[in-house]
Amino acid sequence: MALERAETLQVFLREMLFKPDEDRELHETLKRLTEALATTLKVERVSIWRYALEPTRIVCRYFHPKSSGMEGEDLHEEDYANYFKALKKSLKEQAGVLDVSDACTDSRTADLRQYLKLHRVTAMLDVPIKVRGNLWGIICHEHVGDSARKWSLEEKTFAISVANVVALALEQLDPLPSCRS
Repeated sequence: MALERAETLQVFLREMLFKPDEDRELHETLKRLTEALATTLKVERVSIWRYALEPTRIVCRYFHPKSSGMEGEDLHEEDYANYFKALKKSLKEQAGVLDVSDACTDSRTADLRQYLKLHRVTAMLDVPIKVRGNLWGIICHEHVGDSARKWSLEEKTFAISVANVVALALEQLDPLPSCRS
């Protein structure tokens, strides 16, 4: 399992650490990334959400599986206060991940319960993408099934590594220090 994840990360490095001439290349790479993460971490749903201000929200940009219809959806802080509070707290912690083993009963995801039940999501692993120290977005890994899932240290470390690779690629695309939208 560790070798498979290392090989997958190596592929991400090759694909992400390049200087795309167009946003389309990055767009296609991030779409493939969500598919590869789903396969590697054995989760049904993976999405990349873009962080935005005024009003504070996250907007779904890439979602696997594509058929979900989630792309373009947004979550506003005012509607999901517990979740955003947990995200912000996780950013301040050294690990920097929001690790929810039982999403249906965890208070941090209480305001997402309708979404979780609708899609049978029982566990979440959300990892920030930070560009130059600012929150650019979040990679959300969703475990679907009948039971909770405890995320292993290896899975969390892998997810963090992938988010860091994405951040490096984004920094190459935008030489300007401002990355918030």
